[in-house]
Amino acid sequence: MAEQRAVCRLKQRFRSEKNHCYGNSQRALLLGDTLGLEYAEGYAVFKDAPGFPVRHAWLLLNGKVVDVTSGGNGHDYFGITIPRKTVMQFVLENRGYGPLTDDWHLGWKYTHLLLGWPAAYST
Repeated sequence: MAEQRAVCRLKQRFRSEKNHCYGNSQRALLLGDTLGLEYAEGYAVFKDAPGFPVRHAWLLLNGKVVDVTSGGNGHDYFGITIPRKTVMQFVLENRGYGPLTDDWHLGWKYTHLLLGWPAAYST
């Protein structure tokens, strides 16, 4: 019950933009800094398109999905959590929001960081 109230208060503090899951989730993470939210990226399967995974970002609160973009339309989520500090670094350095696990335009900087690879690693 307390989790539901916390999520409702968070959603009241900002307006979610359709089709902007990375920005919505990253903004909500930063706004809800005292809630203990975690940020995740990966794939979601939505109820209106079952069996069709979509690249997506969402939040977790005590292991439960908080999807501030789809409005609860998600069915299954598969991904990784990314530390808040890393998300904040990405937003500040790039002066905007976007995927940390698909950062080819930045030379895979955050993907390397998340995987613990040296920055100069390439395939």
